[in-house]
This record gives sequence, C-alpha cells and structure tokens, in this order.
Amino acid sequence: MRSVCRNTSPRRRKGRGALGESLGLPEDYRRVLVLAARLHDEGKRAKRWQRAAGAPDFDHDYAKTTGPFRSNELNGYRHEFGSLPYVERDEEFAQLSLSCRI
Repeated sequence: MRSVCRNTSPRRRKGRGALGESLGLPEDYRRVLVLAARLHDEGKRAKRWQRAAGAPDFDHDYAKTTGPFRSNELNGYRHEFGSLPYVERDEEFAQLSLSCRI
C-alpha cells in the first residue's frame, strides 16, 4: 500500500523537472509538470475513494491498496476531478503565470 503524500522530496521534484527539461519544455511548463505530479492523487483522500480502494483504516489516506477495487462504491466519483480543489488552493499554482493556469 502507498499513502497519499503532499510533500515530495527534492530528489523526486528534481526528477520530474528533468523530465520536462528532456522534453524541451519551457521553465513555466516544467513547473506545471512538477505541480501536476505532486497534486494529481489528492482526490484519493475522499472517504468514498478510500472505501472503494479497500483502505484498511480511515486514519490514513491511501493512494494504492492491495485491493480489490470496488468501483461501484464511487458512484461516478473521479479522483482526478476531486484533486482540483487542492490545486486551486495550492500556493505554487497561484504563483504560475496566467497562461499556465488556463
């Protein structure tokens, strides 16, 4: 099992930045890539997602479990869309240029 983690290590952030660099992305877009990688699983913190994933307890938020995954528990919920409120409140997102936020 893997928990949902808000803090990524400098090493991991550097690796994601290196991916953007290897793709020839401008600096602003590299920042977007790192930000997206950091926040894309935040919607998995929702209790309905945790129930569907078979989380062993609700004291922690799990991004991965041993399963089985019960998609019928989601009632249409998508964790990707559930991550958007976290993005909107993120300070690093607020600092991106307007062209990167559209």
